[in-house]
Amino acid sequence: TMEVVSELAEMARSAAPRVVVYTGAGISTSASIPDFRGPNGLWTLQAEGKLPESITMEQAVPTTSHMALVGMLQQGMAGCIVSQNVDGLHRRSGVPLDRFAELHGNAFLELCRHCGHEYERPFDVCEHHGNGAPTQEFHDTGRRCVQPGCSGSLRNTIINFGEQLPQRDLELAWAETNKAELALVIGTSMTVAPACDMPLSVAARGKQLVIVNLQPTPADEQATLLVQAEADVVMEQLMRELGVPIPCFDLEGFKGAIEAEAYGIEFFVGHSVDPDSDHHRVFVSSETIKGDTGAPWDGEDVVHHVEFTASGSTVDVRRAPFAFVLEEVTECVHVKVFLLNQTLAPVELVVDPLDASQAKMHFIR
Repeated sequence: TMEVVSELAEMARSAAPRVVVYTGAGISTSASIPDFRGPNGLWTLQAEGKLPESITMEQAVPTTSHMALVGMLQQGMAGCIVSQNVDGLHRRSGVPLDRFAELHGNAFLELCRHCGHEYERPFDVCEHHGNGAPTQEFHDTGRRCVQPGCSGSLRNTIINFGEQLPQRDLELAWAETNKAELALVIGTSMTVAPACDMPLSVAARGKQLVIVNLQPTPADEQATLLVQAEADVVMEQLMRELGVPIPCFDLEGFKGAIEAEAYGIEFFVGHSVDPDSDHHRVFVSSETIKGDTGAPWDGEDVVHHVEFTASGSTVDVRRAPFAFVLEEVTECVHVKVFLLNQTLAPVELVVDPLDASQAKMHFIR
């Protein structure tokens, strides 16, 4: 492998900065996000009646390979990254967005249908829906745009089979592909078009194509160089050969950002009483958004779900609004708020709905 990577380093030096890197699921496996067709891939294990061991995408951090590519961009050794991944790790690594194309979307990104504003969230927008009324639009997330003068519905950016790729990313990817001197493919099976067509078109122009993948691909015969090894092993050695340092991912900064996202808001647990039925409604709300309207807020940016326990029974509320109704109140209500960052313990407090005052809980520790 060392000799092959040395050859790759010489090719990269000669082609820089017209090196375009094409990444697939294999670049994220060392972050505990499974690929599809590898030995421990999602589809491979499903065929055996098994499920892969993995973590949530919210918990994943960029791998050595992700950070190495940031270093190559910073040092002028690469011009662009084109990715099929939706795990958000390239963005999280700090790649310049004007040199990065996400062909299949991003699980952490949602767009306004009306004004096009982007919202990059600390949570998977497909898994965590807001409290908006259901629509006929498959991609809607239940949240709305908060830009001045706009309240358009937000949609996720995931591209499913048969759907059109995002125009901006597709155009950038092809523009960089058409001037590439070296196509470096990392961790992809080269079977999904048009992503696989791009590096093949570089080879068709007589330029160099390098494929780094553990398994054989249908494009191997067109490749100038094949490296059948783990992505992190190859990229670490490549960066040594190039004399380019691998930037460090700021793990503590990342954790701090997630905590600031969760703890920067004052939450209330309160209640209201229906004058017609005398039923008590217990809810989680936020002073910032609730204002003077008294309307409950679902905590969509930071809350995964809420548990209400009263009279010996527990209600687990996973969809907005985070509230439930009691016909009679005979004792205090226990409220447990679970944050999206699952590494943080839930916040617990006790509320007496018979007391008209609201219980205020700062998410700051």
